[in-house]
Amino acid sequence: LPAERAPPIEVAREVCTDYPRSSRLEWLLTNATGGFAMGTVAGSNTRRYHGLLVASLHPPVARVVTLARLEETVLTPQGDVPLSVNQYPNTLHPTGHTRLARFSLEDGPVWTWALSGVEVELRVLLVPGQQTVLVRYASSGPVRLRVEPLLAFRDYHATTHENGALDGRRHPFDGGIAVAPYHGLPTLHFAHEA
Repeated sequence: LPAERAPPIEVAREVCTDYPRSSRLEWLLTNATGGFAMGTVAGSNTRRYHGLLVASLHPPVARVVTLARLEETVLTPQGDVPLSVNQYPNTLHPTGHTRLARFSLEDGPVWTWALSGVEVELRVLLVPGQQTVLVRYASSGPVRLRVEPLLAFRDYHATTHENGALDGRRHPFDGGIAVAPYHGLPTLHFAHEA
């Protein structure tokens, strides 16, 4: 008999918007090769192991945080509305968690933000057997969305600081861009349909 799917885990708005609680609630996805994605309900990375794509360079070992996170901002005529949240000493900036309507863990994490009568949804999935993350945005109405990737390219046990060795060039290809910020580490490809 096929295994029954577990029901989704639902986190209500009052928990999502309570940063001390939602930043301690974590989710984890694996790709069956040693790679993973991990983060918090709030959306902030609070540990060095958090990232949207922690790739295994020599499965199942040699894990590298390649894509740390995505920063999303809804662009409106009245001004930019950030959806992301970052924790700094004694402050949070931006505070997108305050717009979270709900979070659920289904096949992967799903965040839903509510703003001015429109809901924006983010879904994250890992591709089994590959070092690939899929990110899907949807909205209940028309929105302009800016998405900025935050790259790490570091061992998942380590932390890094700004350094001059970073190669910031972007290499366009049909339907996306590729980046190779450090010699000896893999190239990260961003493909999109928008």
